[in-house]
Amino acid sequence: GGGGGGHAEDDDARVRDDDVRSVRSAVSSFSAASEVSVTDAAAGATGTPEVCGVGMRLTNVAPHRVVSFLPNGPVGKCEAIEIGDLLVAIDSVETNGKQITEVRRLMTGVEGSVVELRFVGLRNGKKETVSVSLNRQPPPKTAR
Repeated sequence: GGGGGGHAEDDDARVRDDDVRSVRSAVSSFSAASEVSVTDAAAGATGTPEVCGVGMRLTNVAPHRVVSFLPNGPVGKCEAIEIGDLLVAIDSVETNGKQITEVRRLMTGVEGSVVELRFVGLRNGKKETVSVSLNRQPPPKTAR
């Protein structure tokens, strides 16, 4: 009956394996967030990747409010943002007092990349902060 000891060792090895695996996945997902998305998009595209936004128009003068958005664009599809909402931050960068050119530059990026937008808007008469993470997409091609 010396087999019992072998089992205990197996269990130990398995636990150790799981520990290593969980650490490794945490590390890889952490680095993947910032680096992989850009390189993947660049590597997969022929030529330069298309730079685009989230299908939303803002007022040209601060404070930047939502004037309109494409119903089928990223902003329209998320259904959390309303006309008149105040854009307060893009990827944690405050937009207060920024020129529209700077705001547009922050808003646009490689197709498929993620941008985080923070708005303040009235919901049921109360001021609420709305944060959304959207994938940048080119506007639908209307010309045929």
